[in-house]
Amino acid sequence: MESQLIIYPEFDGRIERDNLYTVRVTQGTRTEALPVYNHTEDSCVNRNPVDGKCADEFRRFSSFAFSGEDVRVDIRINRDFSDYAVIPARKRFRHSFHDGVISVFLDRPDYFVIRLDGKDHTNLAILADAPETEIPTEDENTIVINGWQEYEGGVLSLTKPHTTLYIPAGSVLNARVHVLADGCRILGRGAIVDPVGDIYRYNAAEMRNTGNKVLWIKASRTVVDGIHMLDGKGYNIVVIGTWPDGWVHDNRIRNVKILSTQMSSDGISFGYNTRESLAEHCFVYCGDNVIVYEDYAHYRDITVGTTCNALYPQTDVRNSTVEDVYVFRADEGIINATMSGDDNLTRLENHTIRNLSAVDITYTPYFLFVEIPKASPVVTTGDGLTVENVWLRALPETLTKNFYSTIAAGDYKIVMKNVAVNGKKVGEVTPETVGGGVNPAGQSFRYLTDGNFDPAVVYAPEKVNYKNPINVFVGHEQVFFDEPVLLEDADILLPAQAMQTELRTVRMAKCVKRKETDYLRAADLVSSGMAKAVTLAENKLTVTPNDNTGNLLLPDSGIISKFTEHVCYDSHMVVLRENGETIYRVINTANNLSVGIFRIVAGEVRKYGVGTYRLSFEVRSDEQKQIRAMIDYSNGPAAEALFDMQPDWHTCELDVTVTEADLDEAKIAVIICGNGKCAIDVFDAKNISFRKIK
Repeated sequence: MESQLIIYPEFDGRIERDNLYTVRVTQGTRTEALPVYNHTEDSCVNRNPVDGKCADEFRRFSSFAFSGEDVRVDIRINRDFSDYAVIPARKRFRHSFHDGVISVFLDRPDYFVIRLDGKDHTNLAILADAPETEIPTEDENTIVINGWQEYEGGVLSLTKPHTTLYIPAGSVLNARVHVLADGCRILGRGAIVDPVGDIYRYNAAEMRNTGNKVLWIKASRTVVDGIHMLDGKGYNIVVIGTWPDGWVHDNRIRNVKILSTQMSSDGISFGYNTRESLAEHCFVYCGDNVIVYEDYAHYRDITVGTTCNALYPQTDVRNSTVEDVYVFRADEGIINATMSGDDNLTRLENHTIRNLSAVDITYTPYFLFVEIPKASPVVTTGDGLTVENVWLRALPETLTKNFYSTIAAGDYKIVMKNVAVNGKKVGEVTPETVGGGVNPAGQSFRYLTDGNFDPAVVYAPEKVNYKNPINVFVGHEQVFFDEPVLLEDADILLPAQAMQTELRTVRMAKCVKRKETDYLRAADLVSSGMAKAVTLAENKLTVTPNDNTGNLLLPDSGIISKFTEHVCYDSHMVVLRENGETIYRVINTANNLSVGIFRIVAGEVRKYGVGTYRLSFEVRSDEQKQIRAMIDYSNGPAAEALFDMQPDWHTCELDVTVTEADLDEAKIAVIICGNGKCAIDVFDAKNISFRKIK
């Protein structure tokens, strides 16, 4: 096989970057840098106590392709850390560590995750593809996306059979896609970005024809291969027939990389009226259920992370298979079966889950949970559900309460075969052997073992206790730069423009040029007026910014807003322009009592430190109801108040005192939302500010 190392063209600058890691890849004598992207909205979901109930803010990834000769991926970590893991453990990637660099060796294209200190907010995905085998050119049956491309209304519909949509590496289709004709293909190594994330240009309330789906396949024999899907605010991929028109069949999803944080951004869903759909060799790290399926669905070799459930079989599940799944995060559960079949029955037949590794999770409430149906008791044919070959950590290590719990009405038969806990096969499933509750609740449950099962898969992070040469903090917030921090004798050189941005100052110290980049000396920050103080303690450089009584909430600079929905699955937030002002409108779509506006302010608070902060905003609504404002921490509000709304603009203010201990909070956010008692259909807010007043 010919050796190739293919470095993808960089995505447009509107795709956001991240600088916690610096990544390079080497094949033979050739070494290339890879950009690290993190293009996603901040999510208020924070279920994982092991991760400190952090807000979900990160979907870091780098991608490339290769063939032939092995490659080495070098990941430099730009901060202190104690240990690291290369995930999934079951794939046994060869790796080493030296002087702040994790090196992972690949003998074939594959996907893996780096995690630091057992914390999911550090996750970095490395996505190594095989080279493309086909490069389509534009013709009457082929659409080629060049660079950054959009479509009117934010939707591209494929209505002609056998149409090919090709998104080359580095290109971005900023649109949702509807496949409405048979035999279509969506190919390439570029990205589909959900335009709904751009609240300044796209109105989600006007895109209801998308059905809250980013890639919606309502046809047969569709092929989706190789693409990235970023920042989904709806279900990422949905294959579904149209009732009562009939089934769609033989759809194929391959080599797809999905990265999103929002609730309702389900991964790959094979819904009702589909037959023989297959997803294989995909990476999905989303904000809702990942593998969602019913009858005749098939999944193979899927790497899975989510703030919700990894596997979500729902309604009737017959003749469906899930094989070789690698779960590294599942904050709501590993398998959640939910029942609501047709004709007052839920049918379960020939449903197999095989080779399921969950040793890499840090937290999950349960391994298997079967929800009670509102109607439709379960009717099982044969063995029903078979779960075969499972690798787990000891449940107490992941704060898991229940291994198995079912309260499903009717006959729900489960056969478990071969379970390993911490690398050892258990002879029987009991609370003692798995370390968590086992509650079949009267349902049929059998556990079997055989000798053809290797239990030796464990989560074993490497202890390194690495100290980065220099960590730069603005206040209590560590900051990272595109360019490296330099040490020259007694001088610490910082990238000048980036430091100026972090300190929010117009002043600039004297600069020196290093490799075409302007640097300044840390020792000059105070004398130049850029900062109030600079201290160095061991490898920690702390820069205290000048006092700032202005609005700490900077205007959005990219296509992703720092303002997002508080309850994203039941609301839309759009932006209006009135008399030169920016108006944030919240539209309730499901009579939810708490929809509103959410914004992370942890960075601002950590930079400017202890004291009193004031949230202020103007609000209006035709409904004369109360609105609630909160300064929200990881475990609940630190301050909150209710305010009356009127059709005319009304100013609201809320103060919070931040202590030294509060600066370590995993999540600090401002929330403006319904009061939890009565639904507000629509309300507007403007002039939202967060200031330090003392």
